Amino acid sequence: MFSKRYALLLLSITLLCSCATTVQQVEKSPEVMASLAEESPENADQKIENLSVPVLVAKGREFLAQGNLQLAGVHFTAALNKDPASVAAITGLGEILRRAGKYEDAAKLFEKAIEIDPQNPAALLAMARLDRDQGNYEEAIARLGDVLRENPDNVGVLTELGKCHDALGNAATAEPFYRKVIEIKPNSASGRNNLGVNLTLQGKYPEAITNFSRALRLEPENKRTRNNLGMAYALAGDEKRALDLFEDTSGKPAAYNNLGYLYMTQGHWEMAEKAFKQALELSPRFYVKAQKNLDRLQELRGASRP
Repeated sequence: MFSKRYALLLLSITLLCSCATTVQQVEKSPEVMASLAEESPENADQKIENLSVPVLVAKGREFLAQGNLQLAGVHFTAALNKDPASVAAITGLGEILRRAGKYEDAAKLFEKAIEIDPQNPAALLAMARLDRDQGNYEEAIARLGDVLRENPDNVGVLTELGKCHDALGNAATAEPFYRKVIEIKPNSASGRNNLGVNLTLQGKYPEAITNFSRALRLEPENKRTRNNLGMAYALAGDEKRALDLFEDTSGKPAAYNNLGYLYMTQGHWEMAEKAFKQALELSPRFYVKAQKNLDRLQELRGASRP
């Protein structure tokens, strides 16, 4: 039996996901119906609640990966109704709350999952991500270290350890974790991108460019990777390639603004000013960000003068 507090927490998830209506109502959405049709073409009208717990959890994770918190919540809740001790379903619901910024409630669900299965890697990893979200990097690293000893090839744990060390300013310590991910999954676009960011933080720009380029070949439409590659080129001194990449993802005014921001973080005041002014010249009326950055640049320059 669930405690009263736990039941109220599950209700808050239902409200958060806009699922306060019945599962039967939600299941009629085209997206859910298409999902059910893939599962059982001969009976696309079967109810979500009649699917097995593993299928419900798998679909919940699929919707979560797509960023659809509402449908993820429907499937995880249905799984939990069938199996109240499903650690996967509880962890999935906690992840929905984490992504919504409901950290305290998310922690309660992750703690419940760990209480049921103290060594569950997914639940422990979820709690570590929550720690990182709140800036508790040392706690996250300690928790992840325990998990890694039992699961040395867990890509999620390795990645999270890398991110925590990066956040602490220990990029050199983080690098081996990202390299281990690549060793396990050489064709992982996100793994290559994460390693590229880490190498950029260390000033290893040529190798960062190589990894961002490989990530982009694996996922050509990934704008985040394209921007990261532009950043690495800019920091390496190749302004033309950086501008081409920035422009391709966000337009020419934003490209110059991004370039100016990078120059500003590096203390290249004159180059930053030139880039910001170019952004304003291209879009004088609407490009507010460049003007704000230019104002900030003048403050920084003034503060740097003796």
